[in-house]
Amino acid sequence: MNPELQKLLQADPAFRSVLERMDREGELRVTGLKGSSKALFIAALHELTGRPVAVLCAGAEEARTLAQDAAFFAGGDSVLLMPPWDLMLPDALSSQKDVERERIRVLSTLIENNPSIVIIPRAALLQKVVPRGVVAGFIAPVSIGDAIDRDGFAATLIDGGYRRVPLVEEGGDFSLRGNVIDVYPPTAPGPYRLLLEGDDDAPSPAPEPDALTPRRDTVFADGWPEFASLAAWHLGLFEQPEQE
Repeated sequence: MNPELQKLLQADPAFRSVLERMDREGELRVTGLKGSSKALFIAALHELTGRPVAVLCAGAEEARTLAQDAAFFAGGDSVLLMPPWDLMLPDALSSQKDVERERIRVLSTLIENNPSIVIIPRAALLQKVVPRGVVAGFIAPVSIGDAIDRDGFAATLIDGGYRRVPLVEEGGDFSLRGNVIDVYPPTAPGPYRLLLEGDDDAPSPAPEPDALTPRRDTVFADGWPEFASLAAWHLGLFEQPEQE
């Protein structure tokens, strides 16, 4: 949030009163907000309290507009929009990749306890989501120098709904070529490359980030602390993979 705007809000008696009453009473009804003032209030509440803020909206269009306005005030990285599945499509059970990626991104962010503003239209609130424990099971912290089993890692990706492809292009894709694994987490800005020691014939570097240092067994690119797999059965209408 703009520092000058934040100072103005902190100096406003009415806004300070709202924050104090929320801390004291825990529940508060706020009225009179119109237009973009709703988004400004939500962004300021998130910024000044450091708490996650969940906002329920009646319709998808209202939710999209509010998310755009809130992102303007709070910054795009702080605002998440939980999209609903469009079950009215002729082929409703076909892959809706953008919806899959965004829903799993919202769920993984909430599980990791990253303070965020989450905008949820009513339709999305009423639809099933992957259980918390299942999503958490596919979030793995990884850093340079970590050793993993190549085949076991690939199997885990497939279990989590990743698609094995010749060329990684979209979130949820991965490729395995000898001692090189390219993987594109649905929550990441781009694909990452893992290298196994002794692969002298590695292909050309993957897209950002490109800082790679071969070590024992396998290495993730520097600066990538974790990933979340894309659950192909996230819709909740499919049978989930059986757990051993």
